Amino acid sequence: MTSGDVFDTLTDREAGGLQYLEEKFPEKRPLLPKDLLQRAHIYQVVFLMSANIQPLQNSRILLEIENKLGKEEPKKWAHHFIVKGFTALEQILEKTAGKYCFGDNVTLADIVLIPQVATSSYFQVDMAPYPTIQRVMKALYELPEVKASLPANQPDAPKS
Repeated sequence: MTSGDVFDTLTDREAGGLQYLEEKFPEKRPLLPKDLLQRAHIYQVVFLMSANIQPLQNSRILLEIENKLGKEEPKKWAHHFIVKGFTALEQILEKTAGKYCFGDNVTLADIVLIPQVATSSYFQVDMAPYPTIQRVMKALYELPEVKASLPANQPDAPKS
C-alpha cells in the first residue's frame, strides 16, 4: 500500500490521518509526546473535538436536522454543541495549556483545534468565554506552517 492509497482511505478521517502521519514520520516535528499518559490527555482533547463537536456540524447531519425540524434549526444545533464542547475544552486547557494546548509544543490537539475554531465563526459562536482557546489560537496563527495552511493562502483560493 502506498502513501497515496493510505490517504485515499483516510481522507474523511482527520484523526486517523494525523495518527498515520505521526507514526509514519516520527522524526519530523512530533505531535505526540513519548509519555503515554500525556498522549492519553492529548487524545482526550482530540476526540472531544473530532468526535463530540465536529460531527454534529457536518452538512449531512445539518441537512437531516433541517429536513426534520426546519430551516433555522441546523445553525442553532451546531452552535449549541460547539458552545457545549468549547466550554468543556476551555476547562481542560485552563489546566494543560502553555503556549499551545499542551505546554509549549504543538500537538495533535492544536492541529484539530485550528479548523474547529475557524468553523465556529460560521456558526456565530462568541469566543469571549474561551480566553484560553483564544490565546492558544493566537499563538498557532503565528506559526508559518499554520499561516501557509489557511484557506486564503492556497493556490486555488479565490482572489478577493
